[in-house]
This record gives sequence, C-alpha cells and structure tokens, in this order.
Amino acid sequence: MSKLRCYERNYGREKLLQLVRIGREERKLEATGTEGISVKEIRLRDVLKEHYDASKKYIDGLHASIPGETVKKTFSIRNHLRLL
Repeated sequence: MSKLRCYERNYGREKLLQLVRIGREERKLEATGTEGISVKEIRLRDVLKEHYDASKKYIDGLHASIPGETVKKTFSIRNHLRLL
C-alpha cells in the first residue's frame, strides 16, 4: 500500500489509474489464452475405474512373483485398494 501511495505522489493519480488498467489488461490476456482448447468431460467413476485397473495390474504382477507364504499379504493389499 505504501508503494502505491509513493507512486501516486510521484507520478500523479492519472499515472496510477493507467498502471491499474495495464495490469488488468495483462491479466485478461493471460486468462483468455486458452479459449481455443475444448474441455473434456470426465466423470469421477471413470477416473476411479482407471486407477483401480492400474492398481489391479500392479498387484497381479506382484502376485505372480511372490512365493505362496505372502499370498495372504497380497490379498489383503488388494482388498485395501478396492476400498479406495
């Protein structure tokens, strides 16, 4: 705030208003730079399904390489991932 007061005292109110206008125009140009990009509609269910499929593939890969003693641990991990 003190910087704005000093700027107004040094350059005057007109220069301060011009500074505000330039700042607003720059922000407006930054905000409208994505007008040509279409928005893809994504459902939460699709996102959850994708993550579930990825984790299932990972666990299946682990299951193939884990000895029989740790199958219970893998089963427990799979159940916990389903709850997510």
